[in-house]
Amino acid sequence: MSQAEIGLIGLAVMGQNLVLNFSDHGYSVAVYNRTTSRVDEFLEGEAKDKNIIGSHTIKEFCETLKRPRKIMLMVKAGSAVDSTIESLLPYLEAGDIIIPFKEGAIAESPFYAEIGDIVAGHKPGRTDAGAITVFKSNGLAIQDAATAQLVYRKAIENGTGTTVE
Repeated sequence: MSQAEIGLIGLAVMGQNLVLNFSDHGYSVAVYNRTTSRVDEFLEGEAKDKNIIGSHTIKEFCETLKRPRKIMLMVKAGSAVDSTIESLLPYLEAGDIIIPFKEGAIAESPFYAEIGDIVAGHKPGRTDAGAITVFKSNGLAIQDAATAQLVYRKAIENGTGTTVE
């Protein structure tokens, strides 16, 4: 099975154009759309004879991606992003990156700080509810648990975050 370097979910006009741009710059791209006929139409149309792999299921989509998987979401903001991420989770692993894209959400240099700098207070974490936090972990589960505990304690100390009961 062919493996793509990046995946994109959401084949509306902007999603299709991003995929074509990636492909034109030498990247192999996996695509998925909830309405699977849109995948077929795209592959038979503008994407014909390009290095683009179409999928009809989330599982198949994830299986076509090289690890660590890099997935860009081009779905409507809000609950669609949440449900798409929820459907991806069973097929992902530590190190995979999901980028919910919306205009202006990803800066020119999207990586702001290491998680350790934020936990130690050297740099502030999220500054508003629209901020996106991406945490890549290739460590052991115990390291993840220890980091989560530090982040939780720091949030309690600073009176930030939302308590969920």
